Amino acid sequence: MEGVIVDDEGDAEVENVWQNQFTGRNCILFLIDARKPMFAHTNATSYFKESMLCCKNAMLDMARKQKNDLFGIMLFGTKISEGKFAPENVSILQELVVPSVSTIKRINSMIENDFVELREKFGDVDAVDITSAINYCQITIHVSKKKLYLKNIILMTYDDDPCGTDEKAAFRARKQANELYQHEIELDVVTIDSNFDSSKFFKELILTSRGELLRDWEGKDPIMKIEDVKNQIEKFTQKYSRRLSFLRIGHKKSFLRLQICLYKLYTEPKKSLTTVKHSDNNDKENGNAAAKENRREVTVTEGGNDGLSQTSAQHGNTALSKQKPECSQLATTADKEGSADDALAEQEEQLDELVPLIAGSFINITKPELKRRMQASNLKLRRGFQLIGFVHTIEVPLYFSIGEPYFVVPYGRDKNSRSAFSHLLQKCIERQVSMFGWFCLTKSATPALTVLHPLEASTEGKGHPKGFQLCKVPFSDEMFEIDEKESIVNAEVSEEQLEAANKIVNKVTIPYRVDVFNDNEYLRRISMIEALAMDYSHCPDQEDSTYVDLEEVQERLGELSIMFNAGDSSTQSSITSGKGMKRAATDGGSQSRGAKQRRPMDIIEMIQRGEANRLTVAELKEVLKAEGVKSLSTMTKTRLVDIATRRFSSDSQQ
Repeated sequence: MEGVIVDDEGDAEVENVWQNQFTGRNCILFLIDARKPMFAHTNATSYFKESMLCCKNAMLDMARKQKNDLFGIMLFGTKISEGKFAPENVSILQELVVPSVSTIKRINSMIENDFVELREKFGDVDAVDITSAINYCQITIHVSKKKLYLKNIILMTYDDDPCGTDEKAAFRARKQANELYQHEIELDVVTIDSNFDSSKFFKELILTSRGELLRDWEGKDPIMKIEDVKNQIEKFTQKYSRRLSFLRIGHKKSFLRLQICLYKLYTEPKKSLTTVKHSDNNDKENGNAAAKENRREVTVTEGGNDGLSQTSAQHGNTALSKQKPECSQLATTADKEGSADDALAEQEEQLDELVPLIAGSFINITKPELKRRMQASNLKLRRGFQLIGFVHTIEVPLYFSIGEPYFVVPYGRDKNSRSAFSHLLQKCIERQVSMFGWFCLTKSATPALTVLHPLEASTEGKGHPKGFQLCKVPFSDEMFEIDEKESIVNAEVSEEQLEAANKIVNKVTIPYRVDVFNDNEYLRRISMIEALAMDYSHCPDQEDSTYVDLEEVQERLGELSIMFNAGDSSTQSSITSGKGMKRAATDGGSQSRGAKQRRPMDIIEMIQRGEANRLTVAELKEVLKAEGVKSLSTMTKTRLVDIATRRFSSDSQQ
C-alpha cells in the first residue's frame, strides 16, 4: 500500500507528527480517608499510617525508576478544604509532582511524628461526599496539562458504605464512576479493615468505573487488601499496562464486535514539538461533557482492496458467525449501547454523507475537511478499531509506522471473543494480510489511521504469544521523498566548500576514548538512591558528559560553517592560492553577515514567496527555533526548507 493518499490542496495547517501519539507518562493519585477511625491504633499502628506507608513506598519505587511519572496524595473527610477548586471536606496533601527527595522526606517526617500536626491542621468530620472527592481527583488530573498514559486513582478507606441510605448520593457516585470510565481513569479501592463488605457499595462502583458491571462477578471481589498492595507496589508504577478496547468488523446489520486487550509496547517518550495553545483551545480541551456525549460513531464505507472488498469482508464475517454459535450470539448482542436496527440503518445512511467513500488505498479528502467532518457535534466516536479493509502485509512495512505500537490479544474473560479473534488471526497469517482501519484510543481522542499486523508467537527475549501489532500509519503528505534534482545540485560542491570542510574537520576533531562518555540516566538513578539512603536535603546534580555544547562548537568554527553552507560554485570564483582563499573567505563572510542581518519577517516573506532555498541554514534554523521546532542541529538544509515551506506557507493561507 502506498500510504494513504490525501489531497494537499487547501491544507489549512501542518499537523504535528506527535499530536496523536500513543505515549505519555503515568499518573498515580492516592485518595485517603482522613476521618477519625483511620487514626485509631491497632497492633501498634493505624489505618492511616498503613496507607501513608504505601504512598511512601510507591514514591520510592517511582524515584528509583526515574521515569518522570506523577504522584499525588489527596485527603477526604477533613474539616477544612485546601487546594485550588477543592470542594468541601477535601484537601490536597501532596500535589501532582515527580517524586523527589524533598517530597519523600516530607511524607517520612509526617509518619515519624504520627501525624500530630496533620490532624491539628486539617481536622475531621463524620459525613463525607465520596462523589465530590472522586470528581476533584479527576479535575486535578485534567488541569495538570500533562500528556498522561496511565491514570490511576487509588482510594483507601475503612468505610464500606459511605453513602448509607442516601440513594441519590449513591446514584451520583455511580455516574461519576461511569465518567471515569469514559476518560480512561482507573479506580482502585484498597481496604484496611478485615470486615470490609464490598457488596454494600464499592463493588458496583468499581465495576461501573471499569465498564464491567454486567459481567459475571459472582464470588469475586474487586477490592484489594492493604497487605497485597504492600507486596505488589510495582503494580501501580509499572509502564507496561493493559487497556480494554474493541475490534469492530462490518457495519449496518452485518456487524461484529470483539473485545480486545491493548498492551503498550513502551519506550521512553520523546520530546514533542511545542506549539502555542490559546486559551480558547484550553477551554475546548477541558470541554463540557454534553458536547462529548453528542459524538457519533465513526463508520467507514468499505471498498475493494486487493481482492478483499467490503462485500467479501461482510460475507466472511457472516460465515464466521454462522460457523461458531458463540460468535453468532456475540454478533446479535454485540453493541447494547446502540439503538434498534432500523434506527441504526438510518444513522448509517446519514454517516455516508459525513464519511467519504473509500476504494482501494485512496481517500480523496483533505486533512482540514477530514477534521471538519469529525467534529464532536457531527460524530459519536467509540473507542476501538473500526475495520476499513484488508491489505497485503508486505505493502505496509513496519518502518511506515508512526509512534509507539500496541500488542493486541483477545480479552481473556470472553470465550466468544477469543474464538472469533483466533480464527481471524489465523486467516490473516495464512493469507499474509493485515487489517487497515480507524483506531480511537479513548472516546475523546482523535481517530488515527492504523494497521493491525498479524504476529506469530515468539520465544526470543521476553517472548510473546500470537496476536496483532497495532501501528499508526502516516498520510501521504507526511512521507517525505528525496528530490533527485536537488541531490544532484547538492553533490556539486565548490572548492570553497571543500576547503571549508577540511578546516571544519580539523577544528572539531577530538581525541576519543571508550571511557569518555558515561550513562547519565544510570548516574541520576544512583544519585537518587544515594540521596535517599544518606538522608540528603536534595539530590546532587550529575554532569552529563554526553551533552554537546553547540555554541562552543560554533565559536570554534567561526565563519567556516557559514562559508560551507553559503558556498556556491556558480556565484563564487575558484580560488587557487592560500592568500586568495583568505580574501575570498573574508568577502564571503561579509556577504553572509549581510544575509544574516535579515529581519525574521523578511525571512518569512522569502519563504512564503518560495525563495527558501536562497536562505542559509542559520537563517532557517533561527525562524524555526522561534516556532518551537526541536532537534534542528540534526536536520539537513533540504529538510529545513521543507519544514519552513510547509509551516509558513500554511500560515499565510489562514
